[in-house]
Amino acid sequence: MMKNTTMKKALCFDDVLLIPKRTFGGSRNKVDISTTICNCDMKIPIFSANMSTVTGVGMSVAMYQHGGLGILHRMCSIGEQIDMLCNIEGKIAFSGRLPVFVSIEGSKKGLERIQKINYLNPEGYCIDVAHADSPDIEDIVVEIVKEFPSIKLIIGNYCTSQGIDNLLNSVPHINFNNVAFKVGVGSGSCCTTRIVTGCGLPTLESIFRIRKDLTNNNLKLIADGGIKNSGDIVKALAAGADAVMLGSLLAGTKESPGNVIKYNGGLYKIFRGSASFGQKFEVGKEGFVEGEETLVPYKSQMTTTLTQLIEGIKSGFSYCGALNLEELRENSEFVEITNSGYKESTPHGT
Repeated sequence: MMKNTTMKKALCFDDVLLIPKRTFGGSRNKVDISTTICNCDMKIPIFSANMSTVTGVGMSVAMYQHGGLGILHRMCSIGEQIDMLCNIEGKIAFSGRLPVFVSIEGSKKGLERIQKINYLNPEGYCIDVAHADSPDIEDIVVEIVKEFPSIKLIIGNYCTSQGIDNLLNSVPHINFNNVAFKVGVGSGSCCTTRIVTGCGLPTLESIFRIRKDLTNNNLKLIADGGIKNSGDIVKALAAGADAVMLGSLLAGTKESPGNVIKYNGGLYKIFRGSASFGQKFEVGKEGFVEGEETLVPYKSQMTTTLTQLIEGIKSGFSYCGALNLEELRENSEFVEITNSGYKESTPHGT
């Protein structure tokens, strides 16, 4: 018998708008969009996704230089990750920890990566699982924290507060200041999880619910998936996220891994939408259980894309009369819009 026959509406980014509030006046450059994740101070609330076609050496360096952070993908050997970290170390000036997170498996293999990589002192690690509400993840986090008590961890992905509570209850000695949770299941631009499994929840809805239900409101949330533009980033932050993770928006840039491909008179790069080892791209071919591999237009340097996003985020804060993230949450008022309202929001001139 079905446990609950009462359907609840789940809203995504395109279903809502933020109501403009009295602005603070003056330039949007007054806005401070900085955030703190796992005790890491970030000038911009953006991570580049831990995907093999998004974050390698070039993207990690660029993200740090622009005030964000990259998460190195794990679709490679431990030795290759070590080589990437050493390469990053040689390209940037920093003090203390190497300013990059490293993606690892949610298994003994992940612990092995930490054991062999940690001498390079990366900022932290990201446990990379499509659905993290699992005793297997809880067990490996216990082992990791036991061996490395001061380790910084981004854990995900989750879509419910119960999933996060399950982990927190299973790892009672975890340092809340050193942990963040990646939120979003099935929202990625090339993700097919919802079609294949029939399961998922819009990222915005997940952020709303988790932030509302968590008893510890100081826990850090990273919105991951479904973000198509700077407006979606503002909505995610207003709903309760402390940062966002971007994949498709940064794919195809000069700094993303992979070669530029000439195809049908245009320039492209491969974008792979799942945490799976890749295969040679063939037009019209799909080869992943819960994701697709496709070509995305080459976007040249990431600076242009990121600058446009940052300016859009600051404008969104100003429309909400907010000078910082705390004020954005205090001032934000969401309204659900109709399909006609969404159409009116997009360019519709003749």
